[in-house]
Amino acid sequence: MMKEIDEVRMGRYLSGETGGDEKVAFEKELESNDVFREKFEDFKRIWASIPTTSDEQWDSETAWQKFMISTQPDLSVAKGAKKINLYWAVAAMFIIAVGSYTLFWTNNKPVSYAYDDKSSDPISLSDGSKIYLNKGSKLDAYSFTRKKRKVTLYGEAFFEVAPDSKRPFVVESGGTLTEVVGTAFNISQSKDQTTIVVQKGKVIFRSIKNEKTAIALNEGEGAIFDDNRIERIPNPSPNVNAWHTKKLNFAANMSLAEIINDASIYFGRKISLENELLKNCKISSSLSYTNADMNAVLKPIASFINGTLKMDSIECMIMGGHCP
Repeated sequence: MMKEIDEVRMGRYLSGETGGDEKVAFEKELESNDVFREKFEDFKRIWASIPTTSDEQWDSETAWQKFMISTQPDLSVAKGAKKINLYWAVAAMFIIAVGSYTLFWTNNKPVSYAYDDKSSDPISLSDGSKIYLNKGSKLDAYSFTRKKRKVTLYGEAFFEVAPDSKRPFVVESGGTLTEVVGTAFNISQSKDQTTIVVQKGKVIFRSIKNEKTAIALNEGEGAIFDDNRIERIPNPSPNVNAWHTKKLNFAANMSLAEIINDASIYFGRKISLENELLKNCKISSSLSYTNADMNAVLKPIASFINGTLKMDSIECMIMGGHCP
């Protein structure tokens, strides 16, 4: 029995015609076969990229497929599964041919952006979405299709995604995919992990390698992706995007450990406690700063525990003190 070509199987799977044991077998092969999975991802990108303009173009291309089938009399009389396989064989050839043109001869190559310390302006995309890059970060934005909007992030960025219920906005970063329709969120990708915190709306945060490793996040929630596992962040810091807003907010009952961690990230410098036993001390009132320097932020914190602040070119440490 002739084996069904991979492109036909992929076409039937993407169209929703694969079901039951066949679907299970297909998905198992995707999980276990890296070469097949890579081939499928390439095929899926081509599938999603055409046709991407008007309904008129879509109709003409569909008509072309039907014409190709109708010119093969000895094959067009096939019944059942053979007829379906023939259709997808023709469709697969069409996608490969037209998709290759789309991918390599149009502007499908991403437009790259990098952090610019001379400008605070966001990256403004064609759909109205705005993206703010943190220091050392960059972004690749692909041509948006009629079905999807996609970017790839390297580093950290704050996203304000324009609503579009028909075209999900997808962010690839550090082995993860974040899918949204319209929301605001912060993603930070490092060598070891990827962190997301949602400021507004809802997102789906998942692993690229395993779609079952996924989590739904609402406003005020966050998650960390590490070693192909996703863990929810119980209480995301209010300062997760302070680098973007230039504001530090320390709420009442925040611990010294949380405050020092947020300040260290914000100022890009290690800050420590001489007495580590004080790390669980909590401040009794809220503090808020805008564009403040490190000395202005840490001196009140040191005074709160009756300690002193030691700062030089090498270290920054809160000395002595005790919990009130």
